[in-house]
Amino acid sequence: MELTHDTKADALYIRLSDKHFALTKSLDDRRHVNYAQDGSPIGIEVLYPSLGVNVDELPFEAAIGRLLEEHGFKVVSALMTGYGAVKPVSAPEDFKKIRDEIEQTIAEEVDAEA
Repeated sequence: MELTHDTKADALYIRLSDKHFALTKSLDDRRHVNYAQDGSPIGIEVLYPSLGVNVDELPFEAAIGRLLEEHGFKVVSALMTGYGAVKPVSAPEDFKKIRDEIEQTIAEEVDAEA
């Protein structure tokens, strides 16, 4: 596994295999998994990893979580509460802070659309 992080774009890519690309499956707006023709995962793209990375449903979830933590990224789980806020796995005390940040972002987006 090879992790590349573009700090300017706040995006990362984890290369899992050298097989040729066939298709991408989007898990949500921030997580996309690339697959080879044989259906094996070959890479994972994560947008805004500085906000934390939800490893649920990613291929090789535990190994990806360890790799992300080794590179200083906060690993979170999809234990959701309201508006898709995520509860941190490694630091439960940060849950309220992350939930508040997400709810503030959503409120700002709603206000901007109004």
